[in-house]
Amino acid sequence: RGRSSENTLRYKEFAGVFLAMASALSPAELAARSCARAYCDEIDRYKETAEGWGHDIVERRGGAIDDFVQVLTSTPGDAGDSLIEKAFLGGDQRYYLVRCPHASCGHEQRLVWGTKTSPSGLRWEKGRPATAWYRCEQGC
Repeated sequence: RGRSSENTLRYKEFAGVFLAMASALSPAELAARSCARAYCDEIDRYKETAEGWGHDIVERRGGAIDDFVQVLTSTPGDAGDSLIEKAFLGGDQRYYLVRCPHASCGHEQRLVWGTKTSPSGLRWEKGRPATAWYRCEQGC
């Protein structure tokens, strides 16, 4: 917990690794260092500037690393104008699958939120998230 250049609010050093947090609105912070792994959250909320900063600079900085991995997540914005939609459509459009929680079923399905019109998916009693369960799309 000591105060040093290796331990600040936005930069932490550990044995052989570091964790750095940067703002998508700060080109200087994003261009400060390369990294092998980058997590860019809420990319549809990034302010795009004339310089084109944001997750693009992170990708360019990671390009020098052979096994660079960039994870992009976001609540989608408007269709056709969404950075996360563009990234998804530019990829292999793979979905993460989860196995049905019932041992006898074993069906693999997309992890989705339950809705009033769809009986399957992640559900819970209103106001009681501790009651969460997952209903298989196969009906078990």
